[in-house]
Amino acid sequence: MPSAHRICKGVYIGGLVALLDVGVMSKIGGVVSLVEFGKVKEEIFPLCYDERPYKRIPLEDRQLSLLEESLEEMFQFIEEAKAGNVLIHCVEGHSRSATVAAAFLLWRYPSTFSTVELAVEHVHRKHPGAKINSFYQDFLQAYFFSTSSTEDS
Repeated sequence: MPSAHRICKGVYIGGLVALLDVGVMSKIGGVVSLVEFGKVKEEIFPLCYDERPYKRIPLEDRQLSLLEESLEEMFQFIEEAKAGNVLIHCVEGHSRSATVAAAFLLWRYPSTFSTVELAVEHVHRKHPGAKINSFYQDFLQAYFFSTSSTEDS
């Protein structure tokens, strides 16, 4: 199984192993890292990112306040860097990165991904290792409701 998968134009998701995959990293121009540094040695990061722009959000599982306050910042980074392809990664590439990818789809392509279910299904189809659990799906529902109600105002 590949270490990263293309979710949409310019956006890939995966785990830490994707950072060490020369085939993947040769396609990547920017990185969004959702790793809490206490769990992964910080020394590995410069070796993986070299000169690529990257956005670090030291997100632990179930840390919703940081996820929510960082989404817009991550979306802007992805938009600016995705011409060179962006890798969104967490430790295993299952939950946090998949959640951010689904949120990005809801934010960037609201007419295509008009429900959380459509975005989550798309991420699962493109990245079979994705495991967006009910905790994160509830977060996405709340996020989607808040952004769609803001747009309706």
